Amino acid sequence: MFSCNLARGTRAFILVVLSACLLASCRADNDELSSIAVLPLENASSDPSDSDYLADGITQSVIMRLAQVGLRLTPWESVRRFKGSKVEPRDVARELNVDAVLLGTFQIAEERILTRLTLVEADSGIIVWAEEFEESYQDLFRMQRRIAEGAATSLKRSLSGEEEKALATPESTSVEAYDLYMQGSYLLHQEGRESTAVSLDYFTRAVELDPELVEAHVGIGAVYGTRYHFGWGSGPSSLERAASSYRRALALDPGSMSARRGLLLLSFFKGESEAVLEQGRLAAQSGRADDVETLLTRAQSLHYGGFTELSLEPYRRVIQNSD
Repeated sequence: MFSCNLARGTRAFILVVLSACLLASCRADNDELSSIAVLPLENASSDPSDSDYLADGITQSVIMRLAQVGLRLTPWESVRRFKGSKVEPRDVARELNVDAVLLGTFQIAEERILTRLTLVEADSGIIVWAEEFEESYQDLFRMQRRIAEGAATSLKRSLSGEEEKALATPESTSVEAYDLYMQGSYLLHQEGRESTAVSLDYFTRAVELDPELVEAHVGIGAVYGTRYHFGWGSGPSSLERAASSYRRALALDPGSMSARRGLLLLSFFKGESEAVLEQGRLAAQSGRADDVETLLTRAQSLHYGGFTELSLEPYRRVIQNSD
């Protein structure tokens, strides 16, 4: 059961939910919102330092899930700068050029997680959806699915069978493996030599528990690529270990644009321009034409492949769609 602190404010939140239902009914049935920025969850736990990685991980999971149903999502790299800042949703929406902003709070206590979310329409400032989710830590994937489904149906009104299936697919077969991945990702984003080294241990343990956890393989590739870039590793062998991890991620998920961008950067480091361009071609085949991650991969492949002028158009579309 939640502590008293974790339950506090629930009644007030119910009023927000009721208001959201009434305000959402004012929108026309065919008025879909196609783009969204999911802001980092505000960590209201008693000891945020112990669970910040989890708050960030849930946010990133929701971003990835919503992107799978055809919505235009602002990438995590663009929204993470708003972490801890008190900003008005409409101001964020204007800055990021999106139709709606999803924001909320996160708390963890006694092995249970509570999140409170609100989805705000950019033009009107109306709350079009609000919900409170409480799950045990072991039901983390269910919580992430429920959040994504609630936001997606509020934005798109209806979902196809394939979209529902995409939202229902868990990130991993193991909550423990996914937790290790989230901790590794949190440390890797700190961009320090020591934190990068520790993140490798987390990613490696995650893969041992779930060999098919795509993002953990991408994380391992990113660690070795970072080591090579900053001279922290063993030179060419770091490049090969990074490439092996990225290729493993792509074997599991050909649509992993983070793995493709990793491979094209490694090819750039080795001076292999044709291999750089090949990743762009493969990205165009396996991704959606207007998806920000796909556009960014194509832009980088042209840029690093020696066609800077041709890269300007996809870069322009990335900026228009995500910033």
